[in-house]
Amino acid sequence: MTSLPFLTHSLDYAKEKKDEDLIQASEEAIKIALGSTQINPKDVDLAGKSLRNANLKNLDLERADFQKSNLYSANLSYCNLLGAKFAHADLYLSDFTNTNLTDADFSQANLRRANFKMAKLDKANFKYSRNVEDAEFTPASLKDADFSNDDIIKLLKKYKGEIEQDRYGENLFDKLIEKYSLKPLV
Repeated sequence: MTSLPFLTHSLDYAKEKKDEDLIQASEEAIKIALGSTQINPKDVDLAGKSLRNANLKNLDLERADFQKSNLYSANLSYCNLLGAKFAHADLYLSDFTNTNLTDADFSQANLRRANFKMAKLDKANFKYSRNVEDAEFTPASLKDADFSNDDIIKLLKKYKGEIEQDRYGENLFDKLIEKYSLKPLV
């Protein structure tokens, strides 16, 4: 669980900067960390908020709404974000290491330099996301994740060598080409 001293420091920083969105987000994070009965973390609505550099590490924010939020350089590692909504969000430099993002919606989000190392991305929606090829995709799982065909081509080119290593004998590269009806890559 995220430490309470860090969250209170985050709140103090937000107040110092007079950042109302970050103040509200910090207050909600403190309530969650304290196990407040007044808030259900699964109902957290942070849509449209500025959460730049926020540290939300190790929180249970299942089905949280981050649509149109600014999560520039936010730390969302080790979180449960099952079914979370990130549509149209700015996720530049955000860290999702070891995070459960099953059924998460990233449609039209900016993924430039976002880190998805060891994240669970099963059934995640990345359709029409921006800068997909600039994100770090070495997830724990990516089963039935949805990408646009252009993004699949860019990712296949980026990770072609790793996919062709085929450690598990599943012929992944050919399966991806077939699944998305893509022309063989040169």
